[in-house]
Amino acid sequence: MKLIKTSIISLLFIFSVTAGNAFAGERADHYKGKVPKSLGQAMNYLRSHNTQLNTLLKAEKLSPQQLDEIHQMTYTMENAIKKLKNEVTLISDSLEALHKASETGKTKITKNLGEKYLLLSKPLVETEN
Repeated sequence: MKLIKTSIISLLFIFSVTAGNAFAGERADHYKGKVPKSLGQAMNYLRSHNTQLNTLLKAEKLSPQQLDEIHQMTYTMENAIKKLKNEVTLISDSLEALHKASETGKTKITKNLGEKYLLLSKPLVETEN
């Protein structure tokens, strides 16, 4: 569990630093990215856009069209990271409540909170086939 949490925190830090940096020079057109409705959808957006970004970055030199495509994708990626941050906070809070309930011997509450935690965290631990 600690490894998953550490990995998520590292991922969030990298993306928040990257997304927070302003582009020097003139601002390009702004786009509305896709807004994920769930943690699973946010993770899917990141997977697909990271794959696209990886492909684009393999070019020896990025064309203006490729730069624009990357720029457009970052809006969806930023929305996905924002959703991920919010959902991870909910999962963390849920886990803390589970921890406290189990620590104090509250059987029924522990069972309910455990089920809630598993449901919330499922998209983080599922493997894609």
